Amino acid sequence: MKDKFSRVREYILDKIENKAYPANSKLPASRELCKETGASFAIVQHAVSSLEYDGIVECKPRLGTYVRNNCFERIVKNHLVVFNRFLPWLDGFEPLLEKRLPEIRLCQEFTAGMFELRTTQYLQQHRNEYMDLSEFWKSFNGERDNFFQRPFVGFSNPDGTLFGIPFIFSPRVMFYNKTILKKANLPEPAPTWTLDDLWDYMTRLKKHVPPCTIINYSDDPHFWLSFIFRAGGRFFDENNEVCFDSAPVIKSLEILRQLRSLLELPPPQPGDLPKYNPTLEDYAFMIDAREIVCRMKHNHFNDYGTVSIPHFPDGCLSMAQATDLLCIRKECADNKLAAKYIEFMLSEEVQDFIGSECYGIPIRKSSALKSINSEDPRDIIFLTEMNYMSTAFNFSTVEIGQAAQLGIAQIIRGTAPIAQSVKDLAFAIKTIMDIQKNEIKK
Repeated sequence: MKDKFSRVREYILDKIENKAYPANSKLPASRELCKETGASFAIVQHAVSSLEYDGIVECKPRLGTYVRNNCFERIVKNHLVVFNRFLPWLDGFEPLLEKRLPEIRLCQEFTAGMFELRTTQYLQQHRNEYMDLSEFWKSFNGERDNFFQRPFVGFSNPDGTLFGIPFIFSPRVMFYNKTILKKANLPEPAPTWTLDDLWDYMTRLKKHVPPCTIINYSDDPHFWLSFIFRAGGRFFDENNEVCFDSAPVIKSLEILRQLRSLLELPPPQPGDLPKYNPTLEDYAFMIDAREIVCRMKHNHFNDYGTVSIPHFPDGCLSMAQATDLLCIRKECADNKLAAKYIEFMLSEEVQDFIGSECYGIPIRKSSALKSINSEDPRDIIFLTEMNYMSTAFNFSTVEIGQAAQLGIAQIIRGTAPIAQSVKDLAFAIKTIMDIQKNEIKK
């Protein structure tokens, strides 16, 4: 149960987030807020003062209190920020958080919080902004066997510090829309299908549907990483040396360029925005993780199947792991609240809830087993494919991640020889890494 001070403070924050008090606007006078909240003048004044301290509002003598223009960029000590505020399970999660951990407030508009839920790529690139969670994880010592261990790989530094704890994870698989395949008189893909089979499906689908709806092609890493890993490529070797100018990577990028051509995708234009949260209702095929099952469940869409990502000639079984991770910013000075946050998110109650939503695979084993339908082969595939997950792309800084993402996307979209382009990109990234190492030594 929140005290009166917290309720008034959150009342004002809610009004700011839902734009009732927009940026640069003046807050109602304290006595008006007293009427709206039923709180005393002293409590309202205390709440407003605390928001000024946090940089959310600015009190101007004799003029009043105004919402700061950059208020949503502020990191507030008890804020929880989730990477996507449109996740369908958040409506059910928020009452659970308010009941079990009322000290923490779930945000809608803030870009960063003291406590966060982030995705693999983002967290790996921004790892230096987050505190070491290894001591918190050690407190689970007697219970750690109750959690999957493989998903943790890729979220610790060489010195053993842990910058993220998996909340959910999932291997990526190929989803397919049964209705679209039936209309095109195509059978469901076989478990052992190959890249040639996928090519055949797409060629035949072009006669029945717009090419851009055949598969959820994206220039983002979550799409092309699946091809690179499946071809046997990787970005860094065991010594963290650049190695993605290799034959498997070059081969996978050649395939992706051909795929882009087959889909007749136009070159991206300045200002183009990616389609937000595309679903399987929009495509014949989607490469994605189990997280989209949650969206399909909420959309009441069930006419889909799953199959492993097509096998590549001379490739391997690896695919990119999708992970949502618990992380805490280094600015956090409240270790007790930090521990409560991690204990709450990894608790059986929360993990069972997220499992019931079919959102990825809960990191707690018992919750995962409750979540996976053992009688549905569409679900069983995630348990078998999880043995081949990898986070080996490991872009350790924003600069390296952006260079790789923009460079590879440009290579795929371009016409220059891929082998030379990849070699040039690898050299550029190695140069960035060398510069960063030298800066650290200084």
